[in-house]
Amino acid sequence: MTTSPSLDQALADALRRNEALAHRNESLSRENVRLAAELARLGESERHFRTIVSTDIADRKKVEEELRAAEERFALAVAGSNDGIWEWDIETNRMFMSERAQALFGVEIGPTIRPRAEWRSAIPLHPDDVESQIDMVDAYLLGDGQSYEGEWRIRQPDGSYRWVRILGLCVRNASGRGTRLAGSVSDIDARKRAEGALRQSQRMEAIGTLAGGIAHDFNNILGVILGFGEMLAQKTKRNPGATRDLSYIMAAGERGRSLVERILAFSGAACVEKSPVNVERICQETMALLSSTLPGSVRVAEHFDAGSASTLGDATQVHQVVMNLVTNAIHAMPAGGVLTVGCDLHQLHGEHDVATGTLPAGRYIQLKVGDSGTGIPAHIVSRIFDPFFTTKEQGVGTGLGLSLVHGIVREMGGGVEVETTHGKGSTFTVWLPDVGVEATRLPEVRTALPRGQQQRILVVDDEPALVHLATGTLATLGYRPLGFSSSLEAVARFEATPTEFDAVLTDERMPLMAGADVIAAVRALRPDIPIVLVTGDPSGPGVRRAMDAGANAIVGKPVAARDLARAMADALAAQARPDGPA
Repeated sequence: MTTSPSLDQALADALRRNEALAHRNESLSRENVRLAAELARLGESERHFRTIVSTDIADRKKVEEELRAAEERFALAVAGSNDGIWEWDIETNRMFMSERAQALFGVEIGPTIRPRAEWRSAIPLHPDDVESQIDMVDAYLLGDGQSYEGEWRIRQPDGSYRWVRILGLCVRNASGRGTRLAGSVSDIDARKRAEGALRQSQRMEAIGTLAGGIAHDFNNILGVILGFGEMLAQKTKRNPGATRDLSYIMAAGERGRSLVERILAFSGAACVEKSPVNVERICQETMALLSSTLPGSVRVAEHFDAGSASTLGDATQVHQVVMNLVTNAIHAMPAGGVLTVGCDLHQLHGEHDVATGTLPAGRYIQLKVGDSGTGIPAHIVSRIFDPFFTTKEQGVGTGLGLSLVHGIVREMGGGVEVETTHGKGSTFTVWLPDVGVEATRLPEVRTALPRGQQQRILVVDDEPALVHLATGTLATLGYRPLGFSSSLEAVARFEATPTEFDAVLTDERMPLMAGADVIAAVRALRPDIPIVLVTGDPSGPGVRRAMDAGANAIVGKPVAARDLARAMADALAAQARPDGPA
């Protein structure tokens, strides 16, 4: 066999140095042949010989190349995957953790193979999830279940938690004992937050519907109290004692009215006229009003950079949002701290999940109110927008502040985001759609209440007290009302003498025959007659049905004399125009 010059030289050098009996040179390879050479002497003689062994290693090289290619593919897949890869060698109790897995588990990137105990101490699992995760691993290794799969929370360096999904499969020996457990870890935080926001939105919608119904019934009670209180006040002006006592009743009634308005705002049933509102201006005005009442231990840090950007809504409601958030922030700092308030603009290029739902892409005004106070415990964060839920001591709050914020912001097409760390403080971010520049506000001109000209009005309400109140109010305004507490009887009277009446005032929610049905029956006989609807749920489905049936105007409960006077006058004036009522 022909040997290489390097091999010949190595053998010659060995002979010249008269080395030991045997000498093995390093292996030399050419393509798929492996050469090994050995030099030997026979005793003390000068004779020597060399042995050269040639081995075909083509198959082994092929296997090595395939293994190297597989390793490269695996490394590339691991590096390019959005999921992390992990493997636990149960026999040695050592674990492999890819860099992506380390990042998802919230640990500092380092060596990929370490003892399992080191990994477990480094991964900051949520305290409430530790026991369930250990129990699931143990149960799976004992043969309970087809796979190891669960969703848990991992603490991030900034103290927040992110959801991950861990999936693993076990390799078992002949006796069924696990020898290796390997799998993946996935980031599912966005999905979990979206699911949570959807559940919260559905729950709030259900609570809002219930709250709207309660508010409607409560409005009937308040209507009687405030309406007859207003009438009685006119009759007791010369009796100081009665006037004083009546003022307490009216004040309590007004507080009840305010409470109902807040419930309706939460439920989305408040009837308000929307127009462009400058959020930054209202925020600054609110802070100016509160500045003199702030505790001396609270320092205010303001940052306003939204300029004239406006959102579509009601200025009073935006003021309520700011007032409630700032008040809550102050209450969260009983020992003092820093109150941060600011407005700026933000462009969302895609959907964004917040505590109250998912916001679409677009340009938004961000209103931020933060505190350096006590923070919100993690186990109650999901409940802070529930109506009447409060962590304050009795008498300090009603539990409607944040639910009111939620309801108003939702109706304006926005959302609320909450960032909180227990013991360090909270920040509420309100996202409101930017609609441009606020229109110039004109001063309100107060005019005398319009009066009737003895027109005949059909009044329908299932509450006898409210029928009496409405007919009395209309009579004082110059009309001739005829009231019914039964919608069936009212419709029968109208059908008997349809030309007797000049207008109709009907409640919306009534037994046997609702307001929409009353309107439809009246319109069938008198298509042109003006109709005013009274309701405690201005955005409810009953109101939409009534408007479709032909209602000309809506008056919210409790009915104030000025609102009723204007609505009835407007409806009659529209009927008098050549084109009839709108």
